[in-house]
Amino acid sequence: MLTLEKAQEIVQQAKDVHETSAKESVLVVNTAKESGDGSFSLSEVARYLKTTENRIRHWEKSFSQVLSNHRNQYNHRVFTNSDVKMLEKIKFLQDTGFYTKQGMVAKLKSSAGTKEDGGFVSNNSQADREYKQKLMLALNTLATEIKSLRREVREDLQAGLRGEIEHLTMLLFPPQTTKKSWWKQLWNK
Repeated sequence: MLTLEKAQEIVQQAKDVHETSAKESVLVVNTAKESGDGSFSLSEVARYLKTTENRIRHWEKSFSQVLSNHRNQYNHRVFTNSDVKMLEKIKFLQDTGFYTKQGMVAKLKSSAGTKEDGGFVSNNSQADREYKQKLMLALNTLATEIKSLRREVREDLQAGLRGEIEHLTMLLFPPQTTKKSWWKQLWNK
């Protein structure tokens, strides 16, 4: 059963995961600055994001509006620091499961210019909070509906079983009637 506390815990876990990945993002950016090269291969990005290369290829095709399509001289995919940060945001949004593809594109486009401490901060933080509140309200309403349906089903089953048990009891153990003598039966007719 999804409760408000459990949903808040899930959201907090997602935030914790995002904060951890934001700190790692700063490390990747700093490492790239130290090495003097700001480009990463597909396998490096996949290792960093702890995901598969196929998933990153899919994101590159699906979110081409917000990602650059850089290739090296051997026609291999090359990702810049900004691409890695954007892929990080895409992974976070997809893992939360709160957004459709169109919603993710809109969110990424709206937050493309907003950065704080290397993290992911949205311009629409108030809108996000309102959306989460509406989502929590809908989830709690759904949970209440499920509880009431379970209660109704349980009561219907109990009533049906009681009736069946009474019927079987009557069949197996019929009530004892006193036998009247044949002349009393005739007399009462």
